Amino acid sequence: MTFIGHTYAGLGFPFNIDGTRMLSSGFDTKAYVWGFTNGTALTEYTEQTNLTTGNAFIHGGKQAATGSADGTVRIWDAETGETIKIIPVEGGGGSLKLTPDGRTLVAGTLLRKVIGWDIETWQETVNFQAHQGVISGGDFYANGTQLLTAGFEGTAKVWEFPSGEELATLFGHQGNVAEVTYGPEDKIAYT
Repeated sequence: MTFIGHTYAGLGFPFNIDGTRMLSSGFDTKAYVWGFTNGTALTEYTEQTNLTTGNAFIHGGKQAATGSADGTVRIWDAETGETIKIIPVEGGGGSLKLTPDGRTLVAGTLLRKVIGWDIETWQETVNFQAHQGVISGGDFYANGTQLLTAGFEGTAKVWEFPSGEELATLFGHQGNVAEVTYGPEDKIAYT
């Protein structure tokens, strides 16, 4: 199946809770909700004003979040594309990930911080300095107690979450680390 929509690179492809829809965002400032079974763009979101750097479904896929180099994270209706909330983020929204319990939206920002918000109140609940370069990706341990982040300075890091205590730094890349994920049974981190 081919999904055609972004003029420039598409980033991140999270699925909604039942796996029927996929979310993409791209350097062309747009984000799309796709019907996974037929590859049709169901919703197009065009309110970002700079490249879109991350995305996540929230509230079971009813809403979507996109981070952007325009200095915002935007929350929008996944069915209509209507903007619900704009959260200012110093330097830009970066990569986005929802905690496993579905309660906190976390951004790895373009200014090297991890920031998190309660998705009911949109109050900031997490804020810590994480890398020496842009945070380009992240993943949670299944129980939500650890966060794995990717940095453009060539490392991946493991953090206690939500405290921000650094547990490990993974070295070895000669360049930027673009994305990270926990492997099977949360035992191995892939970068």
